[in-house]
Amino acid sequence: MKVKVQLVVWDDNGQEETLTDVVVLEKGRQRIEQVGLTLGEAKAVLQALQQRIVAQQATTFVQRHVCCQTCCDRLPTLVPRFPRRG
Repeated sequence: MKVKVQLVVWDDNGQEETLTDVVVLEKGRQRIEQVGLTLGEAKAVLQALQQRIVAQQATTFVQRHVCCQTCCDRLPTLVPRFPRRG
């Protein structure tokens, strides 16, 4: 049996932003000990989820907090822009 874990992210308006396959597990069904996730599998799923959730949250944060270098007013943008140094 294969088990696929997916992450779906919606924006504040309820629109689906992303659908990401997090991990696909191959689960045996031969013995009772194989039911559920092993500790290693659970840690791998959690790590993969954390990476994708943090990346999405960071992107959203940057998009909402971009400001003008001159006056520091918030800039309306859909793409993160970073100030140039130098």
